Amino acid sequence: MISLNARINESMDEIFLLTDRVIEELLSETRKFIGCIYKIAEAVALIDLVCILTMVFNLLRKLNTTIRQICSFTTYVTVTPSCALYRKNDTFITEASNFHVITGPNMSGKSTYLRQVALLTILAHVGCFVPATFASFRLVDRLFTRIGTSDCMERNCSTFMVEMKEMAFIIQNATNHSLMIIDELGRGSSYLDGASIAWAICEYLLSLRAYTLCATHYMQLADLEAIYPNAKNYHLQVEHDRMKLRPTFMYTLKEGPTDLKFGLVLAEIAGFPPDAVAAAREIHRKLQQSDTAKKEKEAQHLRELSQLAQRLLNLKTSTLSPELLRRYLTNLKEKFIAAQHEE
Repeated sequence: MISLNARINESMDEIFLLTDRVIEELLSETRKFIGCIYKIAEAVALIDLVCILTMVFNLLRKLNTTIRQICSFTTYVTVTPSCALYRKNDTFITEASNFHVITGPNMSGKSTYLRQVALLTILAHVGCFVPATFASFRLVDRLFTRIGTSDCMERNCSTFMVEMKEMAFIIQNATNHSLMIIDELGRGSSYLDGASIAWAICEYLLSLRAYTLCATHYMQLADLEAIYPNAKNYHLQVEHDRMKLRPTFMYTLKEGPTDLKFGLVLAEIAGFPPDAVAAAREIHRKLQQSDTAKKEKEAQHLRELSQLAQRLLNLKTSTLSPELLRRYLTNLKEKFIAAQHEE
């Protein structure tokens, strides 16, 4: 048995050596045709892509009894759904309304909507059938996307740093013929820093007049519509019945902003412990009360400053003597300082 096993191992070694020699000879003969082989592979891949697009085209034409609408860039587009979860959405972007701020709660469909517009644009630009009865697209020179929350350990970059580097690249290379998809810009930093950076970048893109879709939770960005005529607000509709625990996500795009938030509800749906959810609700209530009290205090301070300014302006037409005027100003100063100390 030992002798037979040794002979088998020797035979296997000879087989491996002969096989390796044959493979080396084959590689040496085919190496000069590598470029041709790559071209053949690319051609086969392209033919496969065209065949798949043709199959999808024929399939969608047979399913055109049920439709949904999506308007892309300059006119309405009707798209056939592949499942019952699709909703009718219209996207209308023109030079007069080229910057869309999209708000809505978590899971309302903002990111999906942004990807939908980007994918339809790519399909149109590669000459593929766009699943629509009619579509009109403006040619874009570049498609920029700022989507995702990934950090980069290799480059020692946090999530926020990656986000800022990507936005810096977009700002440096975007033109007024570009399409930009931005999903929750500035969320990797503090609320004030993130909102400030998002506002500044949005103002730059507005001045650039590039076609931009910006999804955000910063409600301050909704005020851009009141400042810039080419900015417009949209939101993803959510129906909320207070008698029911869970909101109903309609996944439907509507005009105007919305400040609905269901973070605590979604945390509960995701399976958070009831005690943790209850504690979060209590903390949320206290933070709201603190924020309201802070705003009232700021408003009271502004009212006092306004009253002080008005009294000082009234002194321009005063007929008081210098001595009485000095006493009046001293009294006014003491009252204002006392009021500030009380606050």
